[in-house]
Amino acid sequence: MAVLSLDLKHFSAINDSLGHLAGDQVLCEVAQRLCSCVRGTDLVARAGSDEFIVVLAGGTSRAETELITRQMVALLEMPCQVAAQQLVIAPAIGIAIFPEDGENVETLLRNASAARYLVKDNGHEPFHFYTPALESRASRMLNQEQLLRQSIALGGFELHYQPQVRTDDGTLAGFEALVRWRHPERGLVSPEEFVALAEARGLITAIDRWVLRQACSEACAWYAQGMPRVPVAVNMSAQEFRHADLASDVAAVLVETGLPAQLLHIELTESTLMHSDAQVQRTLHALQQQGVRLAIDDFGTGYSSLAYLKRHPIHQLKIDRSFITELPGNDDDAAIVTAIVQMAKSLRLRTVAEGVENAAQLEMLRTLGCEMAQGYHIAPPMPAEQALQWQKDYCHKLQAQ
Repeated sequence: MAVLSLDLKHFSAINDSLGHLAGDQVLCEVAQRLCSCVRGTDLVARAGSDEFIVVLAGGTSRAETELITRQMVALLEMPCQVAAQQLVIAPAIGIAIFPEDGENVETLLRNASAARYLVKDNGHEPFHFYTPALESRASRMLNQEQLLRQSIALGGFELHYQPQVRTDDGTLAGFEALVRWRHPERGLVSPEEFVALAEARGLITAIDRWVLRQACSEACAWYAQGMPRVPVAVNMSAQEFRHADLASDVAAVLVETGLPAQLLHIELTESTLMHSDAQVQRTLHALQQQGVRLAIDDFGTGYSSLAYLKRHPIHQLKIDRSFITELPGNDDDAAIVTAIVQMAKSLRLRTVAEGVENAAQLEMLRTLGCEMAQGYHIAPPMPAEQALQWQKDYCHKLQAQ
């Protein structure tokens, strides 16, 4: 027989954006669809939250299991109407076969779950059969998840800040706050190594909220010591903008820390805007009404459609470092940067170039009309205390000039 462990990708976003009643309706619809595509000898059970277990009994072969699973995926992915909205359900299914993948219930369920985690992590296929190679990987992933949960509970993160300067006169224009995980075994870890795991396990909201509060608090501490009142930018996961309470949470943090709304910039990706629904649009406009500024990170690497620039209240474009690296020698990159800058000016948007590594790049960006720049040529990301000292030294150097 075969044991299928199934859950729904991004199910928490449905609860957060449409409410738990809508989430319950989705679960009922999934249960009905699962029951409709199995046989009378099979078993469908809800294990908890959005997780289901399907047991295909009666001597089901691996080939038959794959055929039934593909039919199951096709049925589950058909749109469903919930809370006056059409939703597409994306399942993640792991499969373990008895007896080769386990001779008891505990082992079969664990191995099916390990295969399901692989689906959620790589995102290419909706289902995956268990293989022995997954066992150590699943153990590592479970260990990393547990360590991440502990760090969230114990405050095991810190922020590093990378300055942004104006290209015309070199004055300080702002900071980007970049989160680091103080990994118990590996030291400081960059977000590229843990954000995807946090998103897949429903932990990203806790991290994003901590980053928001910490960045606002540390920026206010700098201002209190006489530093320039420049904006601080924080990155937020696409999942956050589907939360109905994001705007109110941001407002509460601004009141709590005393940071003026116009000094908070929130960075989001192009894909967030391309896949935005009514809740995302409401959240973005609510943030704009508060005075918070919105920036598109890594601009130019996402989608070719630019219609979202007029639909959403965007204030700033951050030109991706891939277009900066080969400046000034690459004419194609220079043409792309020029086009982005001119388009931004026409739309009354500000531009920031990421990944500036040398003086020649900075000078060319100034010539092309890009307003701001950040990168290691200016300064690397620094802990808060070091960023404060950097500000003092930098402002003193500008005054001396």
